Amino acid sequence: MEISVVAPVYNESGNLPELYKRLTKTLKSITQRYEIIFINDGSTDNTESLIRKIRRNDKKVKAVSFSRNFGHMAAVNAGLQVARGQRVVLMDADLQDPPELITQMYRQSLRGSQVVYAVKEHRKEGPLRRFLFSLFYRLLNQISSYKMPLDAGTFSLMTKDVVKILNRMPERNKYFSGLRAWV
Repeated sequence: MEISVVAPVYNESGNLPELYKRLTKTLKSITQRYEIIFINDGSTDNTESLIRKIRRNDKKVKAVSFSRNFGHMAAVNAGLQVARGQRVVLMDADLQDPPELITQMYRQSLRGSQVVYAVKEHRKEGPLRRFLFSLFYRLLNQISSYKMPLDAGTFSLMTKDVVKILNRMPERNKYFSGLRAWV
């Protein structure tokens, strides 16, 4: 398996068909050896049934469904545990992370980068949330001995070696952006 894409989903039935379409188009342009892993984090809409429908038609799609909402980081953790790719892409399912960027991230990893971050230039959140995100990353970098790229969220590509290290970490409630920077 060359690439695994891990996408936590929570009530994303409106985005899922478009996300799947764009992901498969992008991944097929890179390799035929890929998998898409949707982690259903206790959605209460018809997200789970959409994932089942997609899986029936595409065996490259895998799914993990939680019995209730455990949170984004728990979903990321579950996805990393089952990902089999030599490279693993983490992305949100809300289409704020453009699947088409995976091609550039993949190319960068072929040049030797073990972690490739996508940094948000624009956020769809309101001004208060944008300010709070910005403040959070800047404060965290001030107090941390390991620097994280500013405005880098979940969207990233990591090699299998990095994922193995993350999976072995004993933390129960993992903050992946911080741990990824540490690794």
